[in-house]
Amino acid sequence: MGVTPYYFFAGLAMLIAMIPAVVVMLKKGEDLRWFGWQFLFSLFGLLLGGRFFGFLVEVFNCLYEGRGLTLTDVGHSAFVAYGGIFGFLLVYFLSLRWLEKHRDTFLRKDVQMDVLGVFVPLFHGTARFSCLFAGCCYGVEYDGPLMVHYFLQDGGERFCFPVQILEAGCLFLIFLGMLVLYVRGKHPGELVFRYLGCYAVCRFLIEFLRGDEVRGLYFGVSFSQIVSAVLLLILAIRWFRKKRRAGSPEPESAQTAEKWAENQP
Repeated sequence: MGVTPYYFFAGLAMLIAMIPAVVVMLKKGEDLRWFGWQFLFSLFGLLLGGRFFGFLVEVFNCLYEGRGLTLTDVGHSAFVAYGGIFGFLLVYFLSLRWLEKHRDTFLRKDVQMDVLGVFVPLFHGTARFSCLFAGCCYGVEYDGPLMVHYFLQDGGERFCFPVQILEAGCLFLIFLGMLVLYVRGKHPGELVFRYLGCYAVCRFLIEFLRGDEVRGLYFGVSFSQIVSAVLLLILAIRWFRKKRRAGSPEPESAQTAEKWAENQP
């Protein structure tokens, strides 16, 4: 119908994921008067983040190949899903901080980010089918079950492992896992980080089944695997610091103040 796979599945993903996310936040009593602007700016963050990471891939390629970066390299930079995820979540979080400080509105950052931690993987998994139908992010050569057969513009053919379907399936499983945790009230304020951690592990392993060269490959490790490793390291440091703070004794001054307050009539 004249609609490219990217736009078609991006729109479908928004309907499937973002509308339920808004409904859940409304049921939680969140003030969403500014949500339209939040979502719009977050989409810009998604686009800019994806393009910025694509630019980083080209920088890594030039460093790896020992050549200078040119405008042609910049123009050929692809959209990287990792950057889109980070850009969307970062802009949305910053908009919550700004609204909390400058607008008289009732919102809870932890609640809204938890909801995103549930529904963003659903959005991401649905949008991944755009890569399957567009022919990008394809898998290694493969002729087994669920093989994807592409007819190339130059008349050639490509038989690929269905890595896009595999990644979409992993994201749907992450969505179900985060949904169960959310419904049961487990780990409040942490679901978006758990989603990112789960996805980083899945993405690191799935990259071994990718066959496209545009993603950047350095000594057998892809750009997205480097990002996954760095992300997991950051999340691990955050987890250990939070655990240490939770297990540390309360400062003596705070204990004294609390006891003084308890003894007041």
